[in-house]
Amino acid sequence: MKIIQVKTETQYDYEGKEDGELTLHTGDEIIVTTIDNDSGWWIGYLKNDPDATQGLFPGSYVEIKEQQTQPTVDQEKTTKKPQKSTKNSKNVESANSAQDNSDDNIPKKFALSQSGHLWVDTSPELVIDVRVTGTVEKGRFKKHTYYKIEAVNLKYTVTRKWKDCLWLQNQFFKLFPPICIPTLLDLKVANRPNSETTEQTRLRALQTFFNRLAAHPVLAKVDFFLEFLQHNDEKKWERRKKVIEKKTQEFWRLVNHQYPEPDAKEDKSIESFRTHLSIHAAKIRNLTGQLSDLCSLKTDSISTTLTKFSNAWKDFGEQGFDWREEVPPNAKDASSKIESIIKSIAETWNTIGANYKEQSDFELGNSLRHFNEYSQIITNFQPALKTRDDARLNYHVTQNALIKAERNALQNEKEKLKIEQARKQTERAKEGADTTSIILLAESEHFRTSRLEDSKIMLAEYLDSQIDFYQKIVDMFKKIRPEIDNVSIQKGNNK
Repeated sequence: MKIIQVKTETQYDYEGKEDGELTLHTGDEIIVTTIDNDSGWWIGYLKNDPDATQGLFPGSYVEIKEQQTQPTVDQEKTTKKPQKSTKNSKNVESANSAQDNSDDNIPKKFALSQSGHLWVDTSPELVIDVRVTGTVEKGRFKKHTYYKIEAVNLKYTVTRKWKDCLWLQNQFFKLFPPICIPTLLDLKVANRPNSETTEQTRLRALQTFFNRLAAHPVLAKVDFFLEFLQHNDEKKWERRKKVIEKKTQEFWRLVNHQYPEPDAKEDKSIESFRTHLSIHAAKIRNLTGQLSDLCSLKTDSISTTLTKFSNAWKDFGEQGFDWREEVPPNAKDASSKIESIIKSIAETWNTIGANYKEQSDFELGNSLRHFNEYSQIITNFQPALKTRDDARLNYHVTQNALIKAERNALQNEKEKLKIEQARKQTERAKEGADTTSIILLAESEHFRTSRLEDSKIMLAEYLDSQIDFYQKIVDMFKKIRPEIDNVSIQKGNNK
């Protein structure tokens, strides 16, 4: 964000929809105090306003006449350092430009003078020099030919297969249908038996292919092309290719998507949003058809503006407009970014109309009418987008509460299940203890009974043995009794 003092002139009428927005009329002079490049909304006040009430207004509706920049402390530090070339053209800044992150291939301003539309001078384009320096043989069981590709000014050097270059060409075909993409040799020609002549032909074809891509003002700055030139890890590059292919498949998804009729039970705010979005998509499909007609001119200026339109729609489609999806945490930031992208598309249409005026006044008027109609669509789309964001946020909060309640209920069910399991275990332990007690009692009774019987038998045997012993004594005494009696008689006679 910049804090500046800028004098601007309004190019189009704009009616403020909410509190804090300025209502503009063509020709009004505005003093701009703050430029926000991320969202596309500027802050300022009307020059003829005695109260100097500041408010928001779209930056694409005005033309800068005079400016005095007041750099911040961070900006003063950064301006002292020389700027380095980077892979993203958005890092190239112009000191006289009000927008820091604008594309170098698109003019900074497009002015309307008495003699017609005029281009304002732009900064030089970023040039990438790509060279194919040789081949490398890799692989243990099967050899593949790798081509060494070097981006000199970016100091990137990678090795790629022929099929990798064909993959890059196909991605350009899918993502930029309005632009004439350089082509490589056919597979039948490229897969001929290796020979010195064939290798030289391949090298020349690749050299021409990459040089034409590097010289193109738009294709040379595409993200996946720059990644193609710097990824050396083959495994990481294969994973990255899948991500790029997925993004490419999402191109034109929003334009070609037919939204179903809203359900009667849905909220009115969501129904209103989907209605506005359906109208919006229909208008864009109509404008896309006219873009295809403009492609027949095959001029650099038209191709450049068409590419900017394609890039803007690529970013626009990646935001995701299905209200059924879970709302991201940065929904408000995404809404501001989408709004900025839509404004960028509107500026592109104005540029296309101005270029085409040199070819046909009728087509210029038609394009400008579409631009005004498209601007009205954007204005009507903003409240619906805000309502959509609120609905998605409420849905997200409600869904989180439901998930939390379900988790608590599940936790309670788990606690109940644990208690029930403990109760069953206690019952099983009690049953086991009872069974054990019965078994022990039975064994004890059996032991007692068996020991008692044994004792009786032993006692009977002992008594029998004693009886026999005493019987023997009695029998023996009976035997010696006569002798004892005789002895006694003899003793009596002797006396």
